[in-house]
Amino acid sequence: MPTLKAEHGMADVFQFDSARPYRYLVYSYSLNHSALTLRVCEYSTTRVDLLYECMFGTVVYLDLCPTWENATLTTASREDCIALMQEIGLGSEESLQRLADETVVLYEAQPPGRKKIRILAAKSVEIRGTGPGAARE
Repeated sequence: MPTLKAEHGMADVFQFDSARPYRYLVYSYSLNHSALTLRVCEYSTTRVDLLYECMFGTVVYLDLCPTWENATLTTASREDCIALMQEIGLGSEESLQRLADETVVLYEAQPPGRKKIRILAAKSVEIRGTGPGAARE
């Protein structure tokens, strides 16, 4: 399964064609395994096609709605990632800096008219599907 290695400050994590309408859906979340699976679908008035399943491991924090559309998934700056970890009380500044450098990134999306999506998770995202990003290794 292809894996995407996210870094802080990415403008478009999955590099989807912005001219096409995409809908993100929370497919599953496992509290025991701290894992989140998002499904990314392309939709029209007559059909919805599953393009990707994106599996986030080591999910530390979630602030999202179960479905959203018309919003590119980006990654926040290293500083914003650390600030969120401090806000939720994950540890000392030194340990959080190390965590941000080595392991965790803050994924964000801003759907029109809705609150900001925030996912604090591991930098590696497994991608399964038929869309253009599925071919990455």
